[in-house]
Amino acid sequence: MMLYLGAPKTDPAARRQVRMLRKASFAKLRPAAEALLDHLSLPRDETVVRKLTTFALAFCNGCAVNYRIEENSAELVANLESLSVAWPAVAKELVAQACARNGIQARALSR
Repeated sequence: MMLYLGAPKTDPAARRQVRMLRKASFAKLRPAAEALLDHLSLPRDETVVRKLTTFALAFCNGCAVNYRIEENSAELVANLESLSVAWPAVAKELVAQACARNGIQARALSR
């Protein structure tokens, strides 16, 4: 994002703006991450929700940067649509990792 904004990474105003935008984006994506976990009947572990939301935000950021380079709106839409395929797989893997760390079988946590 700092490269996209064209500001040196030491510019406090630019960092504040990026943090504000990231926080707002994170707040909008979080309910979708929680809904995805519910839809997949997976537990809403706070760490999993945070990581899943961070993944989606990073994915979207990458799509936006790629769009700024390529300026191809059809490719942007295709790239963003691929998140619908990747996100459930990432959610399942994050839950499996959380369960493994806690010594719990993922099946036992499913609702």
